[in-house]
Amino acid sequence: MGILYIVRPTQLVVVFLHLIGMIVASAGVAGVSVGILTALLDMDTPTGLLYVLSWCGSLVLMGLTVGAVVLTGRRGVSIPILLWLLSMATVTLPREFLPELWANWIYPWTPLQFLEKGIRSLLYVDQSMIPGSTLLALGITLALGLVLLAAGMLKPVGKKEVAQHN
Repeated sequence: MGILYIVRPTQLVVVFLHLIGMIVASAGVAGVSVGILTALLDMDTPTGLLYVLSWCGSLVLMGLTVGAVVLTGRRGVSIPILLWLLSMATVTLPREFLPELWANWIYPWTPLQFLEKGIRSLLYVDQSMIPGSTLLALGITLALGLVLLAAGMLKPVGKKEVAQHN
C-alpha cells in the first residue's frame, strides 16, 4: 500500500528536455566525428551518409544511457559503460578473429558492432546506402532506451519520496 505510481508534469518536461538534449548532442558528436574522419581519411567518403549513421548511432547510445540512468539512478551508468568496454574490445576485430566464447556470447549483444558494420559497409563495400540491418538494430536499441526512460518515469514511488517532493 505504500507504493504509488506518479507521473508528475515536471517529469514529462524533464524527459522532453532529455530527448531534445540527446538529439542536439548526438548531432554535434556526429558532426565532429565525421569531420575528423573525413579530414584523416584520404579517400572519397560519403560524408552525408556517414553523418546520418553517426547521428543515429550516437543518439541510440545516448538513449540507452539516459534510459538506464533514469530507471536505476546512478547505478544505471554501469550498464552503458559495461557495453562500451565490451564493444571497444570487440568492434576493432572482425567476428571471425575473436575467441569462440567472445564471438558467440558477447559480440551479438554489443550495440557498437552494428554501428561498426554500417561504417565499414559505407566506407569499403557499398557507398550508396546505409545497410537496413544496421538501421533495424539501431532502431531496436533506441526503442529499448526509450522503454527504459518510460519505465523510469513510471517506476513506483514510495510515500517517503512523495513527501519529499511535496
